[in-house]
Amino acid sequence: MTTVEHEVVDATAVVAPRNDTASLTEPPKTLDEYAKAILEAHQCVDRADNLSKRHGREAIAAALKAGQYLNAAKVLVGHGNWLPWLKEIRA
Repeated sequence: MTTVEHEVVDATAVVAPRNDTASLTEPPKTLDEYAKAILEAHQCVDRADNLSKRHGREAIAAALKAGQYLNAAKVLVGHGNWLPWLKEIRA
């Protein structure tokens, strides 16, 4: 069996819970270990992808809601008062 020496970069620290990074503290040495590490990394990518999609949908929904509130508030503020009111609420 051939072994490879290399530096381990822990990319899962950003996307995986702490307990998932334990298997990456030691670099793989065999093909079986590489296969396991690759599958674990792929699972981390899938989890991160799913989270980013969910958070993206939530961000879009929040932006749309903010736009609806702004449109409704603009009617209530009255002509000529929109920009001063926006500056006031942003202060």
